[in-house]
Amino acid sequence: TTTATTTNSYKQHQQQLIVQKKKRVAIAYTGGTVGMKQKSDGTLVPADVEYIWSVINSMPEFSHKAIPELEIYAPLERPLDSSDISFKEWILIAKEIEKNYYSFDGFVILHGTDTMSYTASFLSFMFENLAKPVVLTGAQIPLSELRSDAKTNLLDAILTAGYSKIPEVMICFNSILMRGNRSRKSNSWSLEAFKSCNYPPLGSGGLHLTTNQRRLLPIPKQEFSCFTNLEQNVVILRMFPGAKDIYRNIFVESQIKGIVLETFGSGNVAKDPKFYDMLECATLRGVIVVIVSLCEHGTVLLEVYENGMQLKNRGALSGYDMTSEAAFAKLSYLIGKNLPTDEIKKLMYCDLRGELTNIDLVDFTLKQHTLIY
Repeated sequence: TTTATTTNSYKQHQQQLIVQKKKRVAIAYTGGTVGMKQKSDGTLVPADVEYIWSVINSMPEFSHKAIPELEIYAPLERPLDSSDISFKEWILIAKEIEKNYYSFDGFVILHGTDTMSYTASFLSFMFENLAKPVVLTGAQIPLSELRSDAKTNLLDAILTAGYSKIPEVMICFNSILMRGNRSRKSNSWSLEAFKSCNYPPLGSGGLHLTTNQRRLLPIPKQEFSCFTNLEQNVVILRMFPGAKDIYRNIFVESQIKGIVLETFGSGNVAKDPKFYDMLECATLRGVIVVIVSLCEHGTVLLEVYENGMQLKNRGALSGYDMTSEAAFAKLSYLIGKNLPTDEIKKLMYCDLRGELTNIDLVDFTLKQHTLIY
């Protein structure tokens, strides 16, 4: 009886969606594996937007009456392998969505997987007071191939963009809906290409496409705007055994304004007075240094180990449970606003777009653990 009731409720929900005013979804095609074609030498290259549109129109699923009215466009000068996407392209994508913001119910961005988490993280900060769904998706196998995962990914993304009203930048991949600035590509060979780090998925697709409302950001009441004055002199550096002098120029002499430092475990580096001095030289010059972990899960706590405490004493900030991609985007966004250094440091500790677990909550969770031995 319960199953029958649930099925009837779902069918009623579907009918209500269909009789509503037709939703409108814009698809921004940027390139990536999803739209690639094979050259004569066997290598894959991104096809143009007309080709993608023709493939989509050839598939009966996209003509279903529940599918929103679709419009596809190319925000970039040409479709790109996502490894070629950076600041210029993020700004072009953002401006195109800003231009069409009030004409559509939601947006889908077809994107390569390699830098999808970077794009999702940057857009999450660039879009201020976002009140509509922006869903990035792509594929591990091109849309035109027989076993492509692109069809399901694109269908889920379109339905989420058209009907969910989730006010976030998201990644929809392999029937999992993730907050964009919590995502990370974790597998280059599996259809389950992305993970949601330190935050549960926002939704999933099984028999039905569902979301967990308690995990979503609230809908903002202020007017939407798009910030594009990103600071590009920000870098991500990875610590490894023996790393010290190789980074000297970056810390001491370069024009870099922000550094995301990927460290071991909960914020550890090798004990090296020269490295600590280089770090302090950078922070005294006004460089913002944010410590994140090489681990996909867990949080940075600089006070736990002496080596980590040295980083804090030399002016570095804890990135807590942010991904490297989110910390990179957040630094670029905040420095680009030309805020005072102390204000930037303060805001790095604040959860602005769901990218960071509340610091008090982290402390509270740790205190709930009872010592056994």
